[in-house]
Amino acid sequence: MLFIVGFVSWNVMYSKGYQAADKDHQSAYATHQAAEEHYRKCVAEETVEDALGCYKDAYNTDREQERAEADLDAQREMANWAEGMLWATLFIGNVTAAVTALGVIYVAKTLGATSETLKAARAANKIMRDDQRP
Repeated sequence: MLFIVGFVSWNVMYSKGYQAADKDHQSAYATHQAAEEHYRKCVAEETVEDALGCYKDAYNTDREQERAEADLDAQREMANWAEGMLWATLFIGNVTAAVTALGVIYVAKTLGATSETLKAARAANKIMRDDQRP
């Protein structure tokens, strides 16, 4: 059981590190790509004022895209945690059901043994009473 817990813990930590790096890379790549597209568009403007307005709009759009990427990453992480909690709940539920079933079996065996002991004690009492009568 300790081996399973250790193995699962190691995989979760490894997976979390990989996922965090992947999210950072996706977000940075999307932001970089959008910035380059806006740069090409703004460079093609005819006047400085138009280029400046284009740059301001591009900056706001880039920030919106970065926020959208971060929100999507958060949603993915929540979905992954929800799935993980489902599997953990199923595992713990099955282990609990198995332990409960074992407990019920042992209680039934204990009650059977108690019943046999009670029958033997009653028989011993009957023998003792029969032997003591004149």
